[in-house]
Parts: sequence; C-alpha cells; structure tokens
Amino acid sequence: MKTNILISGATGYIGSNLVKRLIDDGDVHITAIYNNKVPNENNSQITWVKYTGHYDSLNVIKEKIDVV
Repeated sequence: MKTNILISGATGYIGSNLVKRLIDDGDVHITAIYNNKVPNENNSQITWVKYTGHYDSLNVIKEKIDVV
C-alpha cells in the first residue's frame, strides 16, 4: 500500500531533493505544493498542486494524506 505524503515547497532545493529521495526509496505517492516556480518533474507518483495564496487552492487535494 502506498504512503501518501504531502510536501510543501517541493520545487525548492531541499523539497525537490526530498521528493526524489522518497520516490527512490519507497512505495509512495507525493502531493507536492508549489507557488512560484513551475515544477519540471513529470512523474506519475507526484500530484502537483499550485498554491495561489488562498486556502481554496488546496481543495483539489482529494486523497488521504498519511504524512506531512
């Protein structure tokens, strides 16, 4: 069973390396939040969510999150 992980700042230096490491190490699905920098990672294990500054922009997160 995949672990659902929510990561904020996934396009930054630390966040992007964390995403890569988690995908390499385990059976995970990552919901990654970004705001300014457009993600260049195209992977079926990642769902990208754009944060616009309003809480409503996060309503697209549908799956249960196991780890934040």
